[in-house]
Amino acid sequence: MSFIPLQPTGSTAPSAANEQGLIAITGSSTFPATQANGNLVGAMGDKIGRAVVVPQASRDLVGAGTGSGAVSVTSASATTVISAPSSGIYADISEIWFTNTSSTSVSVQLSDGTKSYYFYAPASDMRGAAFQVPLPATSAATGWTVTLSTSITTLYVNVIYILNK
Repeated sequence: MSFIPLQPTGSTAPSAANEQGLIAITGSSTFPATQANGNLVGAMGDKIGRAVVVPQASRDLVGAGTGSGAVSVTSASATTVISAPSSGIYADISEIWFTNTSSTSVSVQLSDGTKSYYFYAPASDMRGAAFQVPLPATSAATGWTVTLSTSITTLYVNVIYILNK
């Protein structure tokens, strides 16, 4: 991997905004124009010069469940909550929450087929987790499932994931 140093473009003459020949980020309070895939894009800053960044991934790489919102789970069989992405792509979980509408508490196993994570969903309650660093899928092109400890009326599973390579 090689790194290319940032180079100023346009005028490099000193100004109030660039007295020491620093590379400046243009401040903005509006979104820049969308660019085609593979095009160069400029860095974005606020009007004071602080970098504007999006945590985890750009909007194009964020997904929600199987694409239809909350997944309804009622049985103790594995139920897909994130469909397998394309070859070479990982679906890493950023957030997950469970809404248990039944009068029975359940344990919930979240699995990518290799690693499993366990949660508890009390009766008539909602529980969840938001991960500052996404929960990584073990391998590419693998979906995620949940399996309940017992059958219940309904457990709604909402999951937000980030596509990564």
